[in-house]
Amino acid sequence: MVLRLWRPDSHLAGQVDPHSKVEKLLAIAAMAPYFIMCALATLIVRCRELLVCSWLIGHLINEVLNFVLKRTFKEKRPDGAPAVG
Repeated sequence: MVLRLWRPDSHLAGQVDPHSKVEKLLAIAAMAPYFIMCALATLIVRCRELLVCSWLIGHLINEVLNFVLKRTFKEKRPDGAPAVG
């Protein structure tokens, strides 16, 4: 029986050590933008307040800017780091 210490999580798009509780907690924290987007979409449908709409627009602009900057700079990953993510 071969044990794999690192396994990719399909919903996290990363690798998590199944024995590390800290890594699992950090992986869930990395999902925060998705939770925030769902909460904001729900609030917009329910309340239709300008504050919530502007918060969602700001969050979307931030995500797009992060994507563009990541593709623009294309920094090399550190030695020994997995090529996922």
